[in-house]
Amino acid sequence: MALKPCRECGKEVSSEAKVCPNCGITSPTTDTAAAKKGCIGCLGVVVVVIIAASLFDTSDSVNTSSNAVPDVNRVWVDGAAKRLDSLSLSDSLRFDALVHSHAPEIEHAAIHERVTTLRLDSATAALRASGGHVRARTHLAAIAQPLTDAQSARFARLNERTSKLEADAASKAAIEARRMYARQLEQDLLDKRLDTEVRALGAAATTLQIKYVLFSRVWANEFSKNTEMMSTIRALGFKKFRITDGYDFAWEWTF
Repeated sequence: MALKPCRECGKEVSSEAKVCPNCGITSPTTDTAAAKKGCIGCLGVVVVVIIAASLFDTSDSVNTSSNAVPDVNRVWVDGAAKRLDSLSLSDSLRFDALVHSHAPEIEHAAIHERVTTLRLDSATAALRASGGHVRARTHLAAIAQPLTDAQSARFARLNERTSKLEADAASKAAIEARRMYARQLEQDLLDKRLDTEVRALGAAATTLQIKYVLFSRVWANEFSKNTEMMSTIRALGFKKFRITDGYDFAWEWTF
């Protein structure tokens, strides 16, 4: 969004501003050359209005009685407020970009506050669904300063809740990865004709145990030299690795 001098007062204003915030003149950056393209510009506005109306269906009493200049941005803002629950993530992201890039300076603060509230509402709605922390984080990450005191407090609560859900999800994913590794390792050993039983033990699956009736210190030595396997076990979050014959022999590594 470029800045140009106002044709009346000479102050720099947005090239997309409808009214100069300094002197109040309409179309402050319009010049003779631009006037010749007026028809094209009008057609563009009509097209954008039609697109906005089709996306958000703002026919039911959109309020454009503000003292600020009514424009297509207000249609988008009011339309989104009424259709918040039906907005897809891509539409919501595109909505934010359009409002922030095309809003006249005279309305920017009010629109920013409105968009922030919409984002907080979207994050709240997302957290009601299973796995919604991913979408909630996207909404929260898009929120920019400044925030009102009420919005800041609400953001902090949503961020804390989202972070907890993220941590829980990461923990569950890590546990499942360890259990999957145990299943795969057992299959690999069976494919080598070794009748083994491999388990990820504990509530958090942090102990990897292999049971094979012929295990001995010789096997323990071989496992100790298998640095690639040991690195993988450690990277997956296992705290202990144990081999046992199921009777009186056992060897354990602690990470």
